Amino acid sequence: MHVHFSVDLERTESADNTYASLGRALAFATRLERNCLALAVLVGLRTNPLVSQDENTLGDFCAFMHKRRLGNAEQLPDDVFAVLDEARQARDHITHKAAIDIEAQLKTDDGHARTLDGLSTAVRKMAEADWIVCFATSVYTDKPLPSDWHSKTYAEQIVNWVCEVTSKSTLQEL
Repeated sequence: MHVHFSVDLERTESADNTYASLGRALAFATRLERNCLALAVLVGLRTNPLVSQDENTLGDFCAFMHKRRLGNAEQLPDDVFAVLDEARQARDHITHKAAIDIEAQLKTDDGHARTLDGLSTAVRKMAEADWIVCFATSVYTDKPLPSDWHSKTYAEQIVNWVCEVTSKSTLQEL
């Protein structure tokens, strides 16, 4: 068989769950990218700072947040640039690298666990950045924030949504 056309078509419940988590991670990466673009457009930037490889664009984006002080800015982390830059790298990993060699990873229980752990780490970084962007957008547009909307609980909810393994048999396999 020609190796370029070789695809492991065997489906298992644990592999399906891991692929589903990867799909949800991709969906969330798209949401973060869309939210960053919306805020960038609102503040007059021409490029999405999350997908631009130019650190100046991301720096301008962060400068806007600090310049505006965003009302309740004490809720923002000290280094917004670092959080957004880590999220940019996590987004790049999810969208371009996470599925590379995934077939080999999913052949073992340890590989499943490592894959979910990597997704969890990347998604947490993206969720922390998404919270900042949503917070900034709400303040900039004078939209009220939900009273129970905090960065730590938001990130945790997103990670659980992406990576939660709901099947008991899959939990036992991991």
